[in-house]
Amino acid sequence: MLRILLVFALLASSILSFAQQTVPQPGTQSKTPGAVATTASAPRISSFSNNRSVVLDTIFPDALSLECAAPTLFFSDTSGTEGYVTGSNQFADFEKLQRITLAEPVDVTVNQAIVAFAVVEDSIDNRDIVVNIYTDLGADGSFGQLVGSSDTLKVSDLVTNDTALVFTTFNFSEPAVLEGVSSFLLSVDVSGVYFDGDGAFDPKGNVGIYSTPADCGDGTNLFEIFPTQDGGLAFNSVFANWGMLNIEMYVGAIVDRGTFTSTSTPNADYKVEVFPNPVAQDLTLTFEAPAAGTYTTRVVSTVGSVIRSQEVQTVAGATQVTLPVADLPAGIYLFQVEGSNGVQTGKFVKQ
Repeated sequence: MLRILLVFALLASSILSFAQQTVPQPGTQSKTPGAVATTASAPRISSFSNNRSVVLDTIFPDALSLECAAPTLFFSDTSGTEGYVTGSNQFADFEKLQRITLAEPVDVTVNQAIVAFAVVEDSIDNRDIVVNIYTDLGADGSFGQLVGSSDTLKVSDLVTNDTALVFTTFNFSEPAVLEGVSSFLLSVDVSGVYFDGDGAFDPKGNVGIYSTPADCGDGTNLFEIFPTQDGGLAFNSVFANWGMLNIEMYVGAIVDRGTFTSTSTPNADYKVEVFPNPVAQDLTLTFEAPAAGTYTTRVVSTVGSVIRSQEVQTVAGATQVTLPVADLPAGIYLFQVEGSNGVQTGKFVKQ
């Protein structure tokens, strides 16, 4: 991948101050408390890949401007098992999500994301990595809405360096549009690392992402999505899951902000629920229609291809739709409900 110089001053000038938040933490996960830190020798912001000669507006997590953020570290589990807290690991954590906060509510279009990968393993070179953008958690701690996903990269495309921060760039062919937000979640989706070319679950090899040292952050900005013992998905903070480990990831978003005309379908909340999840045969989807009319339900691949689509005429109120998925390969998929208020998107797992 092509690279251009990212001047260190850009990092300091682009990081915006934010109001600390205490976020309710649903979900639990049993993980080894504590971590062993591997230090990068004399780390520095060096470069990021891709040919973008002018960076108009690059924003990073606020913690990366703190004195404690140098030297930069990445963390591995101490139990002798494989994997990284920020990255893929034996627990099959699907996504690592970093909150990015702005100084005030504003319209934001995310065009690119940059991620500092610390290590990748050759055994998974042909597997997929994407970056997702979500709205922030709700006031009640509920998970945000998916608003966009980057183009897919292979693990072999990722740029790593153990002595400097070299960012890999993820382009968004369709920019992620957020309206009037003061924060959002940037997720490094490593779920594709756990599945082979046939969609079978095959965890081997790992991807690690640079983070700040322990106790460098505020404990409320780094999250993860992970499978539960009953076969579902949950999310929680890294702070809660990893024995009060307080770190934040070296990631950034390249954005346009200010007033713009959006051609994207707005996000909606139809109170969608899907079950069972994971699913083997038929996915049942329920939602609340705010008004009578035509609603479209879809199954979409993680790279945006519509696999299944079904229209339903409904009155206002609760609606249930069944979507057959038995023929789909095992893996991660999106569901969508689109109606007069916009579109709601979420994830499910096909067994």
